[in-house]
Amino acid sequence: MAWVAEPSRCNRGRKRGGQNALFVQPFYGKGKGKGRMVQTAKSFRRADDELSLIRNGVVASLNLGLDTARLHRNLHGILVPTALVPVQKCLKEALEVAPNLQNPMEEMAARWRALGKGLSAEAKLSKEVKEQLVLHTQQVTKNTDLYGIVTYCSVYPCFENKEMIKVELNVQPELRTVLVLYFKALLELGGTVI
Repeated sequence: MAWVAEPSRCNRGRKRGGQNALFVQPFYGKGKGKGRMVQTAKSFRRADDELSLIRNGVVASLNLGLDTARLHRNLHGILVPTALVPVQKCLKEALEVAPNLQNPMEEMAARWRALGKGLSAEAKLSKEVKEQLVLHTQQVTKNTDLYGIVTYCSVYPCFENKEMIKVELNVQPELRTVLVLYFKALLELGGTVI
């Protein structure tokens, strides 16, 4: 017990509550720092466990994001009929409709009308399809007539092949016959429905 009685042989004192007290570290075994190494290894293990928990959480979040994106693509493909069409002059006006984040219904209606106007002016279409398209474009005089009826209308170049245009359309049941007419016209222009 000589090491407790003689402060010079033990760790330096530290103040607690205004009194000088001796702080003696317990021995964990013989040898230099043997006990400290055990504690350090445990703290490293604890840090590794925390990092692995964070890594596992990040991986799980990424997997959830990928699964959600896959599900969204599948549902979008089921709900929204799509046609891939070679670049045509009649689709130029529909491609140039500016995005409208404030009023997406206005954007969809404007693009629908531009697509109908371009298709009805196309000379390559059969007489029957062309007449029905002209009739539809004459009936729809303003974009607000299509609010809530045209639920989705997107026309943009394909990502990998800029020579193809992707046309995605969806409407309410009262406009289904015109939707079928639009797709007939796109097929006659050399497009494929996917």
